[in-house]
Amino acid sequence: VCPIADGTAPGTGFSYLVPSFVDISASGTLITSWEQNADDGWFVVPLPFTFPYFGLNEQVMHIGTNGYITFGAGHFAFGNSEPFPGTVNGPVDGVIGVYWADINPAASDADGAGVYYQAFGTDSMVVLFNDVVYWTPNNDPTTNTFEVILFPSGGFLLAYPEMGDTDGVLSWSQESVGYENQDGSVGVQISYD
Repeated sequence: VCPIADGTAPGTGFSYLVPSFVDISASGTLITSWEQNADDGWFVVPLPFTFPYFGLNEQVMHIGTNGYITFGAGHFAFGNSEPFPGTVNGPVDGVIGVYWADINPAASDADGAGVYYQAFGTDSMVVLFNDVVYWTPNNDPTTNTFEVILFPSGGFLLAYPEMGDTDGVLSWSQESVGYENQDGSVGVQISYD
């Protein structure tokens, strides 16, 4: 299932939909120039519409290599994740954890692997983590594909079409899925394992 949220207070505007996925690996823009580095970096993208998120109108998103997007200038220096809501007024708030873990998009050998983004006019913005791998000391090749789709209403859709084997321990950090407001005081934890 794919949760969709409307960027308001927890418990409101949240429902589950039939799975939906938009593959932009052939048409989207592949991110190749990350701030900091290609393992624990970020990339700044202007939104094609104003995104109302927890009462603020966001114009820019920051895509993190480790499976999340943020609305703000703070960034996580490493691949560690945290539960939602996170540290209030912490180093980074306004986070949507699509599949937040220690991911290294540059390390995958899969064809078309990487992080892509694409705007569909002013109707939606898609961020796709395609066939990305975890950072592991043994370069484990297990891949995951997941995405977030933002809508000008403030809603967003999380989709997980191809997730790798979860029987082993591939990430040293917990995988966190959820979202929180811009000061980290309100959020929803969907999964933390």
